[in-house]
Amino acid sequence: MVEHQNKSLEEIALEEKDRRTNLKKFCDSILQKIRTLDNNSGYRAIWELCQNARDLSENAIIQITLENNLFTFAHKGEPFNEDSLLSLVKQVSAEGKENNDTAGQFGTGFITTHKFNRKFYLSGSFKTSTNKIFDINNFEIDRSEDEINSFIDKMDMQIKAIYQLLKNPECPLRKWTEFKYPLNEQTVGIANRSMEMAKEMLPYILVTNQRIREVTLINKIKNHMVKFCKSEAYEQNGLKVLPIKIIENNLNSVTFNIYYLEDQNNKIILPLSDNYTIYDINKISKLFVWFPLLGTENWGINFIYHSS
Repeated sequence: MVEHQNKSLEEIALEEKDRRTNLKKFCDSILQKIRTLDNNSGYRAIWELCQNARDLSENAIIQITLENNLFTFAHKGEPFNEDSLLSLVKQVSAEGKENNDTAGQFGTGFITTHKFNRKFYLSGSFKTSTNKIFDINNFEIDRSEDEINSFIDKMDMQIKAIYQLLKNPECPLRKWTEFKYPLNEQTVGIANRSMEMAKEMLPYILVTNQRIREVTLINKIKNHMVKFCKSEAYEQNGLKVLPIKIIENNLNSVTFNIYYLEDQNNKIILPLSDNYTIYDINKISKLFVWFPLLGTENWGINFIYHSS
């Protein structure tokens, strides 16, 4: 109120109009992207979330949990800052992520996660530029409105809620950042299929992404857990080998060795279980740009190619 005392009604009205016009640009963009979602978007959603996690850590640890009514993506990495939290609400790429080893932080691909739900809840830590830490607990981000003025109102409330976080007491840094998406009967099927596809692809994800160290899939619907952990790569007979330990239900453990060729920007992953034995990769995407490009499973080649 003190700020407004020296401004005319016309100035106040103009500022409000300018603010809503800026918000409208973000809302229009989000709605336009949501309309482009198709049946495959939900299958890409896990990889979009993994991209964000890898951009926030040098050794990302990820845990993905599926329940009958909830999909949860959690990772250990850098907390949110002012830029990344506002960028998430406005759905724009966060500043500073454009380098050779980042795949995208809250860029356009993140919209695919709305195939699970257009409303999700965020928990984690908010670390300011002054190194103060505030708790984020089930912070709601709601993009379920199609009517533009209602959507602008919701985004405005979410931005104001970020400012409100600064009025809370400081808190210890959380280890995990979580994205929670409520599911219905239809979207739980999409999430379940996404988990099954992820299980097939994850060993190769660990090869193409040096900054992801460990991924755990917990499917409570099927009462099944599988963890993928990678060790250090080594050379054998001219090939690089990456050992990946696969642990199911905290009981059975096997080591899956992935053989590949590598130069500065490219990897060719070979379907070898040892130096002399091949296996079938028909279900696996053949082209990766950090993560699989869906639709390249049937390209008719017997290797996987990744390029940055």
